[in-house]
Amino acid sequence: MVPNLSEDTRIRRSGWSSDPKKRLKELAEVMPAAIRDYFGAVASISSALNVIPEEVSRVITESEELSYLAKQYQAQEIALVEENLAKQAREGTQVTAIKLYLTNKAPERWSDRVSVDTVGSFSVPSAKDAPPESVLKPKGRKKKGKE
Repeated sequence: MVPNLSEDTRIRRSGWSSDPKKRLKELAEVMPAAIRDYFGAVASISSALNVIPEEVSRVITESEELSYLAKQYQAQEIALVEENLAKQAREGTQVTAIKLYLTNKAPERWSDRVSVDTVGSFSVPSAKDAPPESVLKPKGRKKKGKE
């Protein structure tokens, strides 16, 4: 289910318990709706709920069900962006921002891949193998007046 973002009915909250254990329990109760509304994005959820991102992450990772739900909604968001990218590419619209988003969110499918073929071998001498003075002195320079 995709949230309707035209009218912002997404979950928001403030005024949490000051007791950490009670606050985490309260967070866990609203977390399924928050994950749904914010596609599992921890930063967005923590901002909307006025709690620190570490608490949101903790609640999600401590629950197998919430972890699975967050992964599902994150995958759904990536699919929506990919669909939008394909649509804009067909229309000839600029897609740089969408590509950057996908490169960061789904690098296994969207990273720029560089292939390097090497022939032969090479080695780089370690500084520990060289005498200390050769590491510190510049090579090939002569002082004025000396040959």
